[in-house]
Amino acid sequence: MFSIEENSQFKWGVVLVACIAIFIIVLDSSAMNVSISAVIVDLNTDLSTIQALIAIYALTIASFMLTGSKLQDVLGRKKTFFAGVIIYGIGTTTAALSVNVFMLFIGWSLLEGIGAALMFPATTTMVSAAYEGKDRLTAFGIWGGIAAMGAAIGPLYGGALTSFASWRFIFAGELLGVIAVIVMRSYLRESKPSLTWRDIDLGGRRALSCRACLSRIWHFAARLSAILAIRAVVHSHRSHRFCRLPPLAKAAYQSPRGTVARHLCA
Repeated sequence: MFSIEENSQFKWGVVLVACIAIFIIVLDSSAMNVSISAVIVDLNTDLSTIQALIAIYALTIASFMLTGSKLQDVLGRKKTFFAGVIIYGIGTTTAALSVNVFMLFIGWSLLEGIGAALMFPATTTMVSAAYEGKDRLTAFGIWGGIAAMGAAIGPLYGGALTSFASWRFIFAGELLGVIAVIVMRSYLRESKPSLTWRDIDLGGRRALSCRACLSRIWHFAARLSAILAIRAVVHSHRSHRFCRLPPLAKAAYQSPRGTVARHLCA
């Protein structure tokens, strides 16, 4: 552990670096959610594919979160954090330059997901180790506020860039955040490793990661099943009402000019 008094630099430098990191992680998914239509047109793909990329991005973060947390005890907080920053930077650059869905998958869903899983736990431990007492409470309050801000302004940020420029600038903006973190790396101090590679229970962590993934997949499948069930009920209700129509009304409903009839039966 180190204290701010040991560092003659800016007192809030550690929390500033942590806030930039958490901001770009949270901003990423919330901003891209409003840019799906533009990505579909630009990369000549479909909605289900882009939704799958979003789901894989979240699953990648969940799968590697525990590993990223434990690597801090083996490599040190700063090394683990900046390993994630470099991977995230490569991923966001690849995503910004994507020419097809596979390239977006590699850059966004995989590389950014792994980088975020290494960065996210390190932000909390760095802040916890750098501050004490009221300063720690203030630092975590700032950290949480910035994370909430990223989720809140993400749709506005993504919508503005998609409307007036391109969805690729969303990733370009995140790259600027990565560069800012690298420039301010001197604010961080390295921690001493307390474990070796042999101390990591990879089997147990893989099991927990798989359990987290299966849990997310189960919830996604449950929501999808509910949506399909509701659509089936609505379709059945409409079909029942259609069957009760007189023959002339059915003919009007099925004709190319039967818009009024279809609205009446909806």
